[in-house]
Amino acid sequence: MPAVDLRPLTDHDLPALSELLTALHPEQPQTAASLKNRQAFLSSLGEHHAWTLGWHGNSLVGAVETAGDHNHIGSGLFFLNVRVHPAWQDDEDELAGQLFQRGVETLRPLHPTGLRTRVHEHWPELAFYQNHGFEELERSWHSTLDLSTFDPGAFAARTQRARATVQLATLRELGWTGWDDHEESEGSVLHRYYTLVVQLLASVPFAESVTPWPFSHWQRVMRQRGMEPDCAWVAVAPDGRWAGLTELHPPDTATPGRAHQGLTGIVPAWRGQGLAWGLKVAATEWAKAQEWQTIATVNHTVNREMLGINAAMGFVRDPAELVLGRTWSDQN
Repeated sequence: MPAVDLRPLTDHDLPALSELLTALHPEQPQTAASLKNRQAFLSSLGEHHAWTLGWHGNSLVGAVETAGDHNHIGSGLFFLNVRVHPAWQDDEDELAGQLFQRGVETLRPLHPTGLRTRVHEHWPELAFYQNHGFEELERSWHSTLDLSTFDPGAFAARTQRARATVQLATLRELGWTGWDDHEESEGSVLHRYYTLVVQLLASVPFAESVTPWPFSHWQRVMRQRGMEPDCAWVAVAPDGRWAGLTELHPPDTATPGRAHQGLTGIVPAWRGQGLAWGLKVAATEWAKAQEWQTIATVNHTVNREMLGINAAMGFVRDPAELVLGRTWSDQN
């Protein structure tokens, strides 16, 4: 293999890195701005994050990213993501192996307990990780809804059923007007929403239980992701209790026109009454009115109820995404 120079990422390298990542996986396009935002996001949580780039002359031919698992802060779990330009991929995985080892050495002083990565089932990286002892921990479907073909009227009965039981309201309608220069306090509308998010996350079928972020961290992350008062919807019961929610994240610079649907969940006592349908249809109708083009979402393959709702609404599945993992002791 020709000589490759491994060196840390600089801001000057961000455009080249975004081009490499987008060329490898066009379904997950990146820009220099989106990569910078990811750096800021992990930094806001106090998590480790580093890139090492592989250069052959002036050509970027590979990269390795190491990052703390932000869903399990303090667990000792780290992501190690290897990416190699197609022209440099071979049966021996020589460059990939070199980048992987550099990632291991980057993480060693942090005393990891385990390694994680995410790949799609059709990516060539899957075989590389399997050959390095990684095993599947979790499987999810990515799916996308084309808003130009979405007809809210086709689901009118669904929303009427939900509205006959609860109020479907945005956070703006409930009193949150958006971000300002200070953090929200406990007892605020936003804190109440955060408390519901934490409660509902406990029902999401993660392979490894998620560690909820402190409220202050959660606020910083939601601000960085562009959360807006009109993008979060809550089902409010007649007695004032909150029975469920759904949230949209507006399009970003890497995917203009494509919003992302985050958590949708219903409090156990209110399940089976069509509230998830009502929330998702109401939020999707609002997104269509903003002239956004698509909504992307991710659901665990075992979450059959939500997958059924998505399919009925017109979401189209992409190949599955896998979370792979191995213990750090396997490095010895």
